[in-house]
Amino acid sequence: MITYLQLVVKVIAGNSRTDVALKDGFSPRMLYQWVQKYKIQGYNGLIEQQKGHSCKNLKMKKKENPAPLTESEREELICLRAENEYIKAENEVIEKQQSLKNFAKKDIS
Repeated sequence: MITYLQLVVKVIAGNSRTDVALKDGFSPRMLYQWVQKYKIQGYNGLIEQQKGHSCKNLKMKKKENPAPLTESEREELICLRAENEYIKAENEVIEKQQSLKNFAKKDIS
């Protein structure tokens, strides 16, 4: 299941909000709101959206008064999150390839 953060990171990385939203089955207007909350409140602004979900990736403890990020820290954070999403996608592809190889080996035996 894709998280709100993953969608927001795609938009911040330069993808079209409409393309990202429609591809993943969300309204572009909703995605716009998530991006705005992320820009204002950061990661914690997206956690509140996860009512009723048990996604382990979003269970971070909220800080009462986090220190605001500098512009360079914000840019670095966005880049690191985008890179993290890319690596996760690569890992999924590798896992699928390995499971297909294992399935083929069992089929041959």
